[in-house]
Order: sequence, then C-alpha cells, then structure tokens
Amino acid sequence: MEQQIVLRQLEAILSIHKLANMGNQLDALREVAKLPFLPLDPRAPDFSTDIFNNLSPHVQACVPDLLKVALHCLDNVTDTDGSLRALRAKIANFLANNLNRNWPRDLYEKVARSM
Repeated sequence: MEQQIVLRQLEAILSIHKLANMGNQLDALREVAKLPFLPLDPRAPDFSTDIFNNLSPHVQACVPDLLKVALHCLDNVTDTDGSLRALRAKIANFLANNLNRNWPRDLYEKVARSM
C-alpha cells in the first residue's frame, strides 16, 4: 500500500513536469496546488505540521525540482486574482520551513528574486 502511495506521488510530480514542459504553466500550477502531500494550496490555511518528513526519500528528492518548475511557471503566468501571489508565498514559506534540507542554492535565489 505504501509503495502505491509513493508511486502516485511520483506520478503526480512527473505529470506536473510534463505540463510545464508542454507550455501549460497554468495547468501545472493548478496541479501543484492540488498536491495533497505538500502544503501549497493557496486557498488552504497555513499549518505548521512537518508533513515533509513523512514523505518517502524518493519523493523528497523530487521536491526541489518541483518547486523550481512551479516558480518558473509562476514567472510565466499573469496573476489576475492574487492566487498566484498566494502560491508564491506558500512556496516561500515551505522553503523557509525546510531550510535545514540543504537544497540547491539556485532554488533559494529563485524564491528570493520572485518575492
């Protein structure tokens, strides 16, 4: 059962990468916001539980690249209702709450530039 969950999570991450690579940035961002295993839904309240530690190492390894893709998509989509600004803030908060992860420096720089 646990392997199926991990495979579904990895499949969701892969589909986001595919959407972004095909130029469907808005659809990719919608899928990022829907990920149940990351607290990035701009409409959901912030919560402080560290769900990241409960993810498999395989999914954890994909998160930095997923965040880079999301930030790239955010840079290429017009924010008409403030939801993209909220998603950008959620990503920044998530990154700030996981500073101990030693993720790639360019991810931190990209977040800093986007704020």
